[in-house]
Amino acid sequence: MLESLAAIWTYLPGMLLLLLVSGFFSGSEAAFFSLTLTQRRELSRGSRSGRIASSLLARSERLLMGILFWNLAINISYFSLVSQASLRIDPEVAAPRFAAIMAIAALVLIIVFGEFLPKSFAVLYPLKVVKLV
Repeated sequence: MLESLAAIWTYLPGMLLLLLVSGFFSGSEAAFFSLTLTQRRELSRGSRSGRIASSLLARSERLLMGILFWNLAINISYFSLVSQASLRIDPEVAAPRFAAIMAIAALVLIIVFGEFLPKSFAVLYPLKVVKLV
């Protein structure tokens, strides 16, 4: 049992990194596209990072396509790692349901930490997030 669980631990850093990057892209999308017209004008007259963000918003279709593409690619990579980790579990040692529980837990984690929380934070503080991005 410990060998099966140890095999999963090797995948956790990669899964965590992909979860954080997914949150970055989800939060970026929410922040960029929740800016008001006044906030957009403030960006264009502000700091260098604000002007860069303003120029990205000038081509909003391309910005959205880029964000959505990379978020999708990251999420697919995340679930690929989850699948690889669950395949490492020895069914004779761990219950066969463990892989299903692991998949459901991974789904809940990406919904909460890769989508919901980053978007909620980004909508509350869009200017700060856009300037950071």
